[in-house]
Amino acid sequence: MNHGYCKNCWWWDYWKSLGIKQTRFGKCYIHNGNHEPYVTTSEEGYCPDYVNRKKEEKKSGTLKDWINCSKIAEKF
Repeated sequence: MNHGYCKNCWWWDYWKSLGIKQTRFGKCYIHNGNHEPYVTTSEEGYCPDYVNRKKEEKKSGTLKDWINCSKIAEKF
């Protein structure tokens, strides 16, 4: 297992909340729920299923490409 922060993980798609503290959150596509293709996590979340984004993009492409190819974006 690899452990690491969500903000650096290949499975994590970042978005910035409109909260007072401007905390950053994102969507984790590896830890999905039963009804959603992702779960929301903070950028400082820590996970045992971490995949290094830079290394994985060289090997597999971007997460956005994977989302488009797997048709997840069309389901929701």
